[in-house]
Formats: sequence, C-alpha cells, structure tokens
Amino acid sequence: MPEMDGLMLAEAIQEINETLPLVMLTSAGTHINDKRHDYFSAFLTKPIKASQLYNTLIEVLTDSGQTYVPKEETSRYDSETATRIPLRILLAEDNQTNKKLALHILKRLGYRADVSSNGLEVLTALGLQTYDLVLMDMQMPEMDGLTATRHIREDFPEDQQPYIVAITANATVEDREKCFAAGMDDYISKPFQVEELIAALERAVPQSGKAKVNAKTTIKPITTEITVIDPISWQQLLDTLGDEADIILPELIEGFYEDAERLITDAHEAADKGDADLLRRAAHTLHSNAASFGLTMLAQVADALEEDAKRGELGSVDELLAHAQTAYEQAQTALAEVYANS
Repeated sequence: MPEMDGLMLAEAIQEINETLPLVMLTSAGTHINDKRHDYFSAFLTKPIKASQLYNTLIEVLTDSGQTYVPKEETSRYDSETATRIPLRILLAEDNQTNKKLALHILKRLGYRADVSSNGLEVLTALGLQTYDLVLMDMQMPEMDGLTATRHIREDFPEDQQPYIVAITANATVEDREKCFAAGMDDYISKPFQVEELIAALERAVPQSGKAKVNAKTTIKPITTEITVIDPISWQQLLDTLGDEADIILPELIEGFYEDAERLITDAHEAADKGDADLLRRAAHTLHSNAASFGLTMLAQVADALEEDAKRGELGSVDELLAHAQTAYEQAQTALAEVYANS
C-alpha cells in the first residue's frame, strides 16, 4: 500500500496491541524475508477464496478447531469410465486453454490421451498407431480439422480409421453439416459438458459398421444472455476441475489473460492490415477461451467480430474491438471476484 505498507502497519499495530491477530494478504510467489513476518498469525494468497478466509478467521480468532467443509455432491465424473468404455484417444487441439481443460476432463474419466496441435500432426500420429477416437478441433493452424478428416477418410484403410468427433465453439447447424460432409462421425461443442462428452465416447465404442449420428447429435448453443460471467458455466468449470481446482484454476486463468491480450492485439493488427482471415481466427479463439470460463459478454463480442470477419465486413471492427477490450477488462474483475468466492 502507498505511504505505509503492510509490514510497516503491522509493526505500528504491535506497538499498540501485541495480541491483536494479523493476517497478511499477499500475491502468489511473494517471498517475505523480514523479521516482521512473525507479527502475523496467518497468511493468505490473493485472490482469496471465501472458504480459505473463513477457515483462517476461525483459526486465528477461536480455539474451536472448526473449519468449513464444502457440501459433498455426487460427482459427474466416474474414473472407471475408461475401464467401462476402453478407447485409445487422440486429442487434436492447438489452443492451450482448451487443451488443458480437455486433458483434465479425460484424466478424471480415467483416460490418458495423446495430443496433436494441428491436422498434419494428426495424420502423422495415425500413421504410427491406431486410435479408436479422435477429438478433432475444427480450426487449427497448418491443417484444419475438416481437411484432416477428409485425408483420413480418403487415405487410410477403413480398419485404421478412427471415430472422429468434431469439437468447436461454433455450435451451428451449418458447422455440423460441414463436419459430417467431411466424414466426421459426431459433434460436440466447447466448452465441454462432461455428459455430452461421455455420450460421444459411448457412441464411439468400436462396433461392426459405423453408426453415424448426424440427425441425433444434440448441440448446445452458446447462450445469448449478455452478462459478464455466467454463474452456471463457472460452476460447471469448477465441477470439471474437481478437487484439483485450487491447483489448476490459477494457471488456467493466468493463461487465459495472456492469450486474451495476445489475441486482442492480433485482432487489432489484422484490422489495421485488412486481414479478415487473421481477424476471424483471433476472434474465434478468443470466443472459445471466453466461453470456457463462462465469460458471456466477451464471448458475444468475439463472436460478432468473427462473423464480420467471415463476411469480410470490417467497417465496424474498430468499435467491436473497443467493446472487446472493455469486456476483457470486466472479465478480469469478474474472474477475480468469482474465484475469491469459489
């Protein structure tokens, strides 16, 4: 803090009341090498979680030993899913945030998936070993998911062809039709809903004769409600991360910040150059990342940018980019708040 920092304040308080409990709030990674460190009864790392604050207050203010224990709920994740539905899985995804989330979900279901970052790597992986299932992102660099799927269907023997599930943030009928026309078997939207993923895994169980699910696949569109953050989506993310949320979530949020700032910069540069394709790709990834955290407002602005770029209509891009920057700043505030209270 300005003028008098936390350690100086603690020293001054000690001169007035040595028995008053003090709790230090500090940023992650901060190392304190100071004798005044001993003035504090406890330490909390920001952003602060409500349950951690509660437990700390109970600890320093009472001798009851009581702590807050979150209510146990039946988990939607069955670690025996991989035993029940044995599949060799290849994840094709270039976005780091989505990749981490997908691998974590699969891990909680008992799977160890291999990873490729573009369509060319998918083809190489399939040439080295056989996979039962490929979770194929639609938009990847060098070779996208649609092109990779066409090569798989045309160039690989039928007994070496995997069940291919498209994964994309654009949950539209048009995208679904493109997927099936390219030879994909199934389709799920990002961010993953575990029930939807498990249903796709069950449909992918090797069987005689492929059963396409074109007409039966359920697609859940991204909400159009304009709010900074959707509490239901946020809770679904916490459910996805489970007991490891405290470990993984800070890393995911930090990665989201880094990616968002880079993507907004890329979008500005694309707009300045009149590069509609680069703008479309940056907006698509920003949309996908925002949706993973339930950041509805930012996702909607990114979606509008992507749609304008698809049509080559860049006249209102500057205004949308300004909205994107505002929505991103609001997203940072919202994420800090909901994380602290999770």
